[in-house]
Amino acid sequence: MAYKRKLTDEQMAAVVKQLEDGRTAAEMAREVGVSIYTVYSWKTKYGNQPTEATWVRHLKEENNRLKKLLVDTCVDREMLKAVLIKNGLSS
Repeated sequence: MAYKRKLTDEQMAAVVKQLEDGRTAAEMAREVGVSIYTVYSWKTKYGNQPTEATWVRHLKEENNRLKKLLVDTCVDREMLKAVLIKNGLSS
């Protein structure tokens, strides 16, 4: 028989966030109905994860970097086309 989770990953991460905000593991364990050891295992799994805002900022920075690469590639392509046409090598 497989074990069925009571909480989703997001809920477990929220418990860990409350631990980081100063609540005790015993208090949180009692509140969600799990053992203290389970709360500590969640802390090792979900602790020190970037916040959603940090993650979104990181994704936006990566997106901007990729857009710049695409623009550079398109400019290089157009320059090569112009050189080929000038030299009469284009079909």
